[in-house]
Amino acid sequence: RQPELWAELAAAYDAAGNHPDAAVCWLNALWGQSKPSPLWAWGWLRAEARAARPEVKSIDPGPWLASAPGPGTTRATAAWVVWASLQTPPPTALTERAADLQARLEAHERWLPVRAAWLARTATARLGSDVLGLARTRDRISERLLVNGLSLELDTPSFLRFAGEGVRERFHEARRWLIDKRDLMHQWIERLAGAGRVPSDPLLRRVGLEPDVTHTRAYADLIITWGLTRFAEHTAAESVRKHAAAGLPADDPVHAVLRDAFEFRIAQVRDGKPPRGPLPPGVLDRIEALDGTPRYAVDALREQSRILEPTARVERFQASMYRKAVATAASAASVVNALSADRLNDGVAQLLQTELDRDGRPHLAEVEAAVLDRAFELTADGAEAVLAALPDALAAARDAPPIRTRLIDKGLAAAALWDRPELAKDLAAKFLQMADGRTGWDAAETVTRQAFRSLRRLGLKADADRVLHHVAERVLQGQPIGRRRVTLGAEWPVALRVLLHAAAGWYYAGHDEQAHVVLDEARKDLYAPETGTKDRTELALAYAATLGQAPARVALGRLEEMFQRLTGIAAGGSTNEYYSLKPLILIETAVRAIVSDDFALGPQVRAWLDADELAVRRRVRDELKDVMAAQGL
Repeated sequence: RQPELWAELAAAYDAAGNHPDAAVCWLNALWGQSKPSPLWAWGWLRAEARAARPEVKSIDPGPWLASAPGPGTTRATAAWVVWASLQTPPPTALTERAADLQARLEAHERWLPVRAAWLARTATARLGSDVLGLARTRDRISERLLVNGLSLELDTPSFLRFAGEGVRERFHEARRWLIDKRDLMHQWIERLAGAGRVPSDPLLRRVGLEPDVTHTRAYADLIITWGLTRFAEHTAAESVRKHAAAGLPADDPVHAVLRDAFEFRIAQVRDGKPPRGPLPPGVLDRIEALDGTPRYAVDALREQSRILEPTARVERFQASMYRKAVATAASAASVVNALSADRLNDGVAQLLQTELDRDGRPHLAEVEAAVLDRAFELTADGAEAVLAALPDALAAARDAPPIRTRLIDKGLAAAALWDRPELAKDLAAKFLQMADGRTGWDAAETVTRQAFRSLRRLGLKADADRVLHHVAERVLQGQPIGRRRVTLGAEWPVALRVLLHAAAGWYYAGHDEQAHVVLDEARKDLYAPETGTKDRTELALAYAATLGQAPARVALGRLEEMFQRLTGIAAGGSTNEYYSLKPLILIETAVRAIVSDDFALGPQVRAWLDADELAVRRRVRDELKDVMAAQGL
């Protein structure tokens, strides 16, 4: 009776005048039916139209197509297309203008709930037998779910959105924290330079002996702007962005290109577009024109910033003067990165086949890893060649633990994207074998979080929990954490970071007590005078990332403490002529932690969204197969 319950709830919301929630509930009711009800489709359409007033003045797609698109008309258009497709015969406006309607929906798909996008696309596909278009919609929805999951605002009614205790308050607290702690982050950057003194010696900065303050604060403001934009705090974001722009010299090519790169990513978030894909060609062309230290400075930040490069793998030494003497003309991976999106599927298949046919397969693992970096750009059909080559690539990398670790890490993400639970289980098993081996610490630090998240996304909750238990046991070996600190000796810093990755999973799953123990142990080392600079820096990054899964009060309090107390992290280096790298990446890690949807959700809501997302993804997959079978494909 679940569809009937959704329909009852939708009617109740309609009666109460809560039309946005009524629309979501009518949509869920339709989604639960094997044969959608025209009456319920009309309920959805009417609720969308009422929710969008005055943007939607009447239920008529003609004026909607003639006017500038908006969220209200886009959602009403999707509902009208579904309702019209259920009429016998369909209205003339649908049969004659199906292409226009679908083009409008695709162009503004970010305003649609996932279910609405799929139902509308299947409706128009049935009219024109557009199986290719339907497959492309499937690929976009798969990417959207992988990157962001189901949207709390678009895909869930308010009673579920705020079902977790204090979700609304946690969102508000995180927003306020990001606005209020900007000055604290600036003061922390200044303290890293020593006694609050703003350094002014360009020569010392150029050789990496003195941290940069002025430009680092400006880039921190761009990171904060990105975070505020994620929270839809557009007025505050614009104010901070202007401060950032004023702090960066407009006539310096490094600052100019990095500023434009950040502003492109900020605009993606503001426009509701997936934060994926390469930087725009104009920005990349300007980067390619740089050389020596300027190119190194740009690529160093791109290499470590997941805001600037959420998917692409950038190596800071690849094009700089520091590696030119030993760099080859073109690496195997660079050939993959050079493929344009429109020929990626065919190009990848050809490259992989060439490597498979080559004696010794010297570059197969590197090519496969580079392809997996661009997995979200492949269609599910194009992915077949990649998945088929993965076992051979892993075998080719058996004596190269770093590339094998990378293949497993990226392969797990691909398994979640393409709904391959058996592949995910196999890769998780290979990861645990590596974690038990001689190079296990590096593998565990790199892969634990991805393994847990991918398995959860695929509905493999028990397997995900098993990964955390196995990794934790690999570190603790049945001993209390305080005793293990002593027995591990020099291996303790990396072991502690591994435990922090496990703790993030425990927080996600609601096992807060286990996670608190690890967090408290990490806190001791973070502020201990005897902790070395390198270990403290890496620990701070892992600590901040783990706080993104912790309860909000714990996370916000400890992040504030970190920017009040933390000293002795790596702040020197070759980029200091332009900015101090590690402080910026720590600020980015903290900002990304608190702007994620996971941060505001309790374990119950997370579990519900994971299960719902899996059901949506599998229905999309199965319906596409049915349509293709009906077309004899």
